[in-house]
Amino acid sequence: METGFLRFGDIRIDLRRRLLYRGERLLEPERREFELLRLLVEAHPETLTRRELIDRLWPRQEISDASLAQLIRRTRKLLDDNAQTPRYLRTLHGIGLRLIPQPEPEPSPAARPPRRRVGLLPVVNASGESDNDWVEHGLAEILLQKLEQHPELSVQLIPAKDAEPQQLMQLYGCQALLQLKLEPGFLPRRLSWQLLHASGRPVNEERMEASSIAEAADLLARQLPERLGRPGKAGADRSRHPSHSDNPVANQLYGEALQHLHAGQYTQAESRLRQALEQDADFAWAQVKLADSLYRQHRLDEARSQLSPLLNQRNAAMDPAIVAESRQVLSNLLYAEGLIEASMRESAQLIGLAQQQGDRQLEANQWMNLGTSAQCLGDSENAFRDIGQALDIYRELGFEPGMGNALYNLANVHHGLGQWQEAYRRYEQAELIFNRCGHDNHQAQARFEMAMVLRSMEQPVHRVRQALVETRQVFENSGDQEGQALVDVELLHCDIDEGACEASLEPLEKLIDDFSRQQLAYPRFLARHQLVRACLNLKRTQQAHELLHEQQEYQPNDPMFELLHAHCAYEEHDFEQAVELAEAVQQRYPDTWERRHQRLLDGYRLAREQAAWQPLPI
Repeated sequence: METGFLRFGDIRIDLRRRLLYRGERLLEPERREFELLRLLVEAHPETLTRRELIDRLWPRQEISDASLAQLIRRTRKLLDDNAQTPRYLRTLHGIGLRLIPQPEPEPSPAARPPRRRVGLLPVVNASGESDNDWVEHGLAEILLQKLEQHPELSVQLIPAKDAEPQQLMQLYGCQALLQLKLEPGFLPRRLSWQLLHASGRPVNEERMEASSIAEAADLLARQLPERLGRPGKAGADRSRHPSHSDNPVANQLYGEALQHLHAGQYTQAESRLRQALEQDADFAWAQVKLADSLYRQHRLDEARSQLSPLLNQRNAAMDPAIVAESRQVLSNLLYAEGLIEASMRESAQLIGLAQQQGDRQLEANQWMNLGTSAQCLGDSENAFRDIGQALDIYRELGFEPGMGNALYNLANVHHGLGQWQEAYRRYEQAELIFNRCGHDNHQAQARFEMAMVLRSMEQPVHRVRQALVETRQVFENSGDQEGQALVDVELLHCDIDEGACEASLEPLEKLIDDFSRQQLAYPRFLARHQLVRACLNLKRTQQAHELLHEQQEYQPNDPMFELLHAHCAYEEHDFEQAVELAEAVQQRYPDTWERRHQRLLDGYRLAREQAAWQPLPI
């Protein structure tokens, strides 16, 4: 069927610009909801089988019937359709799904030239790493999202078939096919691409290098429009959220707040939630989400104060879903307050409740909490097991933000064990999912940790710096002030690693003052740590001593922080004391002791044996 404006019932669909209207109201379908409608419109009056729908909507993915059923339910809600007395979507049990009314062409309000149809083939994983099989659909999906609103392109996923390019183009009505390949080599990531036209020969073939697969996807998405037409624009987050208040203004503010909350924009979420509560003071869902946003800003006392009324025994008649959500936030609060075992007990009880109610997402969230708590207690075996359980459920549900968080936390466990390549791959997978979901803040956090892994792997400083510069931009876009502060400190860390110690002193002192005014305690602690490093490398041991003896806000599980004391002794030529302090640190932190730490200890021992100082940068 020719693309353009079509009407069925009171629904109008613009297949060229991917717009959907109910009456005069512009709807905001998720990508797969729109794609489901497009498939049904183009197949009308035929019925599409369950297998056909899954193959077209989730190419090369193993998806359960439950995921398809959930998509159909969301699409019905979008159309205001009733499954019992359907006007638009009819399920033929045991057969499939079809569109009921006949789509009728309707003149477009503004005629546009036809767009060039490009088919996007599954990505070829030629990296030699089985862990990268996820790029086959993950990278294609992220590019599809970034290119879907291009004014001169119509891009669609093409399932893998044993067919020649010409046959595929004819079958799917495409003028060109885009083929991507992840090349061999762990770092940097190399992504090549070909654009094939009807002859089957490549008209463009290029390769790009980046610090991660998601970064390569960003570069490719920026370059392709230059080859294929005018620059495109990434689609906005189209998530819709249920209404829970009788006040429509409060509901609108609540929906906006959830989008900010899911994107990691916690201050913006707090502002919208407080406005919603001004409209409806008894809006319980807004209250619990406000507690969650305060917790995520580390304002724990305020979060607990907001949460307490919701957990009061007198509210026993409250919606069980709100009670469960409140207890989930309570579990997070207990964890943040250092009450790890109490948090785990709360999560274990919630898992039982979720299983009784059939709430799979709540169950997955609590497995995640148990896993991260186990990691905090140093129990990596149970951490892998519990977070893996959460990941399996999120995959079953097709809940990508949960999958991203689970992969991120699995990476943290690998990171803590010094398993650098495994950690990097998991962070990279999480980053790709967050990128695809539009969760800038979470994407930046994953990319930041990847930069830290690059440093631990002793990759060149310029590669660490490049990853940090790109990370800072994402933090800036998401409005994460603390994230920007952390990157600023780590960029000066790179300067010190490159020997620019003198030049780093003034910027570090300024950052420490700024962070004190902004009450950013952890970045201030890290900046002071880097200032100590710079002073020691410049032989300013007295200033280093004074900084080290200031009150410490944190005691992170990183040997380097305590090795600073040993290095002070070394710079004062007290080699015996330097060795004793460093060996004590090694005994305290056997799991996080790295080659760079061992090199310092070996240097101290050599100086003790030879009774001679030698340059030993820290």
